[in-house]
Amino acid sequence: MAADIGAQSDAARITDPQLKTFKQIDDLHHCAKGSAFRAFKQLSMRQQGQWREGEHFYCVDSRTQPALFAQIQRSGRLYASTVNAVLVTDAGYQTIAQILANTYDSRNP
Repeated sequence: MAADIGAQSDAARITDPQLKTFKQIDDLHHCAKGSAFRAFKQLSMRQQGQWREGEHFYCVDSRTQPALFAQIQRSGRLYASTVNAVLVTDAGYQTIAQILANTYDSRNP
C-alpha cells in the first residue's frame, strides 16, 4: 500500500495542478476511461522498483486522507468512481503518454 502524504509540504505538492490524474491524461489523449490507468499498471509491472511513488506519482487514499482526497475530487480532476487518487508527475506522465501514443498509433496506421 502506498504511503500516506503526511507533511504539509507534501499535501501542498499533491494539490499542485501540474500533477495529472488518470482522468486528465485520458482526456488529454482522447482515450477511453481507464486507458491511463492501464498504462500505469503496465509500467508498474514492467518497471518494478523503477516506478517510484514521490518521483513518478503520488497516491491519496480516500480512507486515510479523506480531506485531501475530497479537495482533489472537488477540483473535478477525478472520475466519479475513483476511490484512491493517483497524481502523476511530469516524469511519470511522459512515460504514460508514450505508451498511449504507441497504443493509439498501432491501432490507427
